[in-house]
Amino acid sequence: MTERRWQDIWIEQCEAAEDIMHGFGVESAFDYIVGEKLVTFSQVAAERPEFAQALPGFVSRLRSMFTPEEMQDNFARFEQLLRDMEEAAEEEPELSIQDPEAIAVRARQLGLLKELLFAPALGTS
Repeated sequence: MTERRWQDIWIEQCEAAEDIMHGFGVESAFDYIVGEKLVTFSQVAAERPEFAQALPGFVSRLRSMFTPEEMQDNFARFEQLLRDMEEAAEEEPELSIQDPEAIAVRARQLGLLKELLFAPALGTS
């Protein structure tokens, strides 16, 4: 059995997202690959240089999977969800499943990923 290389992980995840897109639509695929996998990959990339080096390739693949309009629409949906969560946490903190700081961290993460996905050029250094 061949050992799975860490570099292949994001490629397999993109392939899975394409299957999700065909079976369940763009929104579900975007939630999976950007909302879950890219967020996690970028967090690891902040601490592991080999992941940081692979990040531009991952982002490039995502740019080819989604149109700019699809990405914009889905980021707008993410941002609205975070605003709703923030409002709920402020109005009834005892009922909120997320604390305001965790929501703020997630908003910053998604903002950085949005900038990365819409950047005119991706660096590899």
